[in-house]
Amino acid sequence: MKLKPLFVLSAAAPIAIWCNASRTHPLSSAVGRGPEGQQQSEGGTKSFSDASERITFSYPATYVVDNAAAARLQKQWDLNRASTSEAHPAAHLVAYLTDKHNDAHIIIMVEDSPFDLEDLRKGAPTGISDWYWLKFTEFGENRFYFYRGGNQSVQHPDAFFYDLNNKILSFTFDGPYPENSPLPDFRKLGPVEETVLTSLKTPVKQAFSTPPGGFLYTNDRYGFQLTLNRAWKGYQVSEQREPSNDITYLVFSVPASETSVNRINLIYIGVQSTEAWEKRVIRCGCGANSARSLQLHEFVGATVIGGTSSTVFSLESKTHDDELRTKYQLDQVIESFRLLS
Repeated sequence: MKLKPLFVLSAAAPIAIWCNASRTHPLSSAVGRGPEGQQQSEGGTKSFSDASERITFSYPATYVVDNAAAARLQKQWDLNRASTSEAHPAAHLVAYLTDKHNDAHIIIMVEDSPFDLEDLRKGAPTGISDWYWLKFTEFGENRFYFYRGGNQSVQHPDAFFYDLNNKILSFTFDGPYPENSPLPDFRKLGPVEETVLTSLKTPVKQAFSTPPGGFLYTNDRYGFQLTLNRAWKGYQVSEQREPSNDITYLVFSVPASETSVNRINLIYIGVQSTEAWEKRVIRCGCGANSARSLQLHEFVGATVIGGTSSTVFSLESKTHDDELRTKYQLDQVIESFRLLS
């Protein structure tokens, strides 16, 4: 059962729809950009550029710029704006794309408010402000936080958020959906997301440095680095092997206190072959970058954080303790993941 695009967008990105409701400039100045905004590319894709935000990206050629749908969305925003007295940051609807074959949609917008993970979590499409549901992943050189699409009880599209010079650039992928299903068809959606998000070009250079007093963890065996803040003093990394699924788990732990011999496990990172990861994805059916976390007993939680042509690195689990998450800056740790050249 295909959901109505306006309903889906409001469920997936409440922050974006409410903030965009405050836009005062005409929609025609923000959406479509006319013929100069899109160009035909090779390999069954088109390219889109937005001069005001200095971004470009490619998308499948089956999609078209849908100004009519954008106008309907604008009307909904106007109604929302009229029904509330709250002040909202301005936002820019970059493009509304519709697949002419299956009525899937891609909505791209820029919200002129600070890129703040806590604010993104408050707008979780699950309706629960829980830090765990907002995950991190990479497409090429581009780094995103994202909410994965709906489940049997919650209907919403995939939503990806990018730090565009401390503004929120969001990509919402609504469909395609299998017949009579509220769940996106991830096997069809995955290649679409990869095409768009990998091709994104922006003026942002996302570089990370070691914080004062912090640590640069380097794993020469598996070829990656993580940046840790000073709270990680005394950290250890143990290796666990699960022969039944060909995955090696790297368990990052810290002392429970300065005088305690007990330790707290903060992060589990999985290292596996691309073949092993693809088997997990097929069993899960929840997207090319997501799988069931074996550390969490079939909970859908594992997500890709990096990889090579032969190896996939996945975040399997993190501590759910909010105080520990803040103290050890777990979001920033995962975001700092870098492959060794």
